[in-house]
Amino acid sequence: MGIVTTKTGDKGKTYLKDKVVSKGSLTIESIGTIDELIANMILTQSLTQLDRNLFEGPVNKLIEIGSYLAGFKGVPDFKDITDQLEQTILSRRENYNGFIYPYGDPKNAQINVLRTVVRRTERTLIRHHEENPLPESLLIFMNRLSDYVFVLIG
Repeated sequence: MGIVTTKTGDKGKTYLKDKVVSKGSLTIESIGTIDELIANMILTQSLTQLDRNLFEGPVNKLIEIGSYLAGFKGVPDFKDITDQLEQTILSRRENYNGFIYPYGDPKNAQINVLRTVVRRTERTLIRHHEENPLPESLLIFMNRLSDYVFVLIG
């Protein structure tokens, strides 16, 4: 196993692709919030046993966003995944019963927690965008992801 501790972060700094930044920077906050969202998506799929395919596409795109923000990759293509999210949203609209708080329903309660993490991630990326513009397609994807998770409740 490789080295787990490098001690380079002991003074509140960390490395992105080719620069040192504060761990308190908005870029690091954005990357960390995306990481938390990915973990919550995987946890939600594991606990609810919903079809893994409902989660893999969005998780893979979130990984690409993190790599983009860290400077390791160019702008991800969001068209196909955003179209897929929109198709699923439309296909599940018959099941939509309005906003509910799923008391006594662990599966839907977990999806609701995930929904709030998506929304927080979206807000973090909007703040990031206000200081360092992000592609509009990224912001649209995040907004659709919020709607997508919302329609999984049911």
